[in-house]
Amino acid sequence: EGDVLASFGGALVRDIVDVRYLLDNARMGDVVAAKVRRGGTRVPLAITLAPAPSTQQPPPSVSPKP
Repeated sequence: EGDVLASFGGALVRDIVDVRYLLDNARMGDVVAAKVRRGGTRVPLAITLAPAPSTQQPPPSVSPKP
């Protein structure tokens, strides 16, 4: 198991709904204090918010029919 987000900006994170709410109320470029659970220990982090990389594939090119 990897890191588990425990707090974000001072708010407790219980589930993905909390994460989405907290991200919706933050701005890109903000540096947010967070804590993760890593191997039974809480580790403090400073997270700089950036847009998520695009996972969409470009549309296939369409050639006109002759």
